[in-house]
Amino acid sequence: MKAVFVFLTVDHIEDVDNFKSITTQSMTLTTVGVTTYEDAVKQIEKLIAQGYTTIELCAGFGTKGVAMIQNIIPKGVYLGVVRFDIHPQLHMQSGDAFF
Repeated sequence: MKAVFVFLTVDHIEDVDNFKSITTQSMTLTTVGVTTYEDAVKQIEKLIAQGYTTIELCAGFGTKGVAMIQNIIPKGVYLGVVRFDIHPQLHMQSGDAFF
């Protein structure tokens, strides 16, 4: 299984290909930092093209951000979401309010 955890940050990301992966016998888990919902869509589209089938979004993604991702997820790719009402990295706001 190829899975990715996508996190939002307000910090500038120097490395456009900021993927970090851990591989076990049965899974590759990659983490990717993004600075906007639009950036998340682009990164997730690349990952799906590379065979990733499990996507998990950090709690910074509000309902609007999740909907944007749901719209690009093809059949056979699974989406999960961590939930907070507010997110510490986004100045204690949902991504919907921040972006």
